[in-house]
Amino acid sequence: MGKYEFANGLKMQQEERQRATRRAREEGRAPPHRPRWFKAETDGDTGERMWAPSRAGDRLEYWVEREKVWENGGRQPWKDVEPIFIEDVV
Repeated sequence: MGKYEFANGLKMQQEERQRATRRAREEGRAPPHRPRWFKAETDGDTGERMWAPSRAGDRLEYWVEREKVWENGGRQPWKDVEPIFIEDVV
């Protein structure tokens, strides 16, 4: 649509929000990052750390949560998920 200046402004706002979040974590004003959909495990064969998706019973927790949000038309917020995007100003 040719709105390059507008898009660049949004990109810069998004990047600044990410930097501010990182600074807040480094300074102890925000809790450390905790992966929401994965957990660290040790591979039984190699002994190396790997990231396994979190499960809710026999299903992946992400999809269980996504279905809950979708069923409510997106009105229900994601559980234990930080808002990482700037507000849409289109």
